[in-house]
Amino acid sequence: MCFLARAGPSRCLDALIIALNQASGGEWYTSTMQLQLASLELCASCRSMHLLKLNVQHGTPTRLWRGTATTRETRSVKRRNVTRVPVVRARTVTWKLPGLALRNMTGDAWSEVTTFSLGPGFDDDLPRGIQWPEKLTLLGLGPGFNRSVEHLSLPASVRFLVFGASFNMPMDNFAWPPLLRVLVLGPSFSQPIHPGAFPESLQVLLFQGDFTHPVEGFVWPRSLLQLYVWGLLAQPLGRISWPASLQVLLFGHVRNESLDEVTWPESLRSHGAQEMNGPPL
Repeated sequence: MCFLARAGPSRCLDALIIALNQASGGEWYTSTMQLQLASLELCASCRSMHLLKLNVQHGTPTRLWRGTATTRETRSVKRRNVTRVPVVRARTVTWKLPGLALRNMTGDAWSEVTTFSLGPGFDDDLPRGIQWPEKLTLLGLGPGFNRSVEHLSLPASVRFLVFGASFNMPMDNFAWPPLLRVLVLGPSFSQPIHPGAFPESLQVLLFQGDFTHPVEGFVWPRSLLQLYVWGLLAQPLGRISWPASLQVLLFGHVRNESLDEVTWPESLRSHGAQEMNGPPL
């Protein structure tokens, strides 16, 4: 048995035919077993791709994200194991189901997930005890999310944490991932910044909104390398004690003031502002 490409718009089918023909070396398949083995090899290659993305929404098969299967699903899994077809393991997940369903987010289906984001319409409370993927490195709390996160326990693997456009909740008691490198706070965030508010491991901090609360005496993370404030910077620059580690400092807007008495850190390599009425930085 061999396959002939047919005319028409089915590029996916044509690609499958080409792959199967290459697997057979251009020869005829002489048995169903040969065809199964070639198909299995192709399936394994496709499912090992590192760019596999999964949208968890109404209609998504529960076996792709639930940790506990029903009896019917268990039988289905056993049948799939007989065929030796590898399990789909997503790397990137966008969650569009209600928040309570996150309690079931467990199992082998999440073993390779590194990026997890809440969908644009998600604004439910996040339940306690979520079993986050062990390899999770980037967590994005979507543009509609504005709920408390102080009860969450994130895995130590998280390096990037992004809060969306609507988020504006206190974070004084939030347990930061111990190795967090990048933190993005959306344009609505306007909470007071207290000493020790951010983890010492932080290297990049981005405020997409205004920076209006007093920060005199604020202790920045000692490892901070880059600071961005895209909104209005309402604080006099001369009153802010910048971290000695800072290399990049960029503002969206700053107040009209003299910069002669501003003490910039010696480590600073790049700094500037998009709009200001005073002398240029």
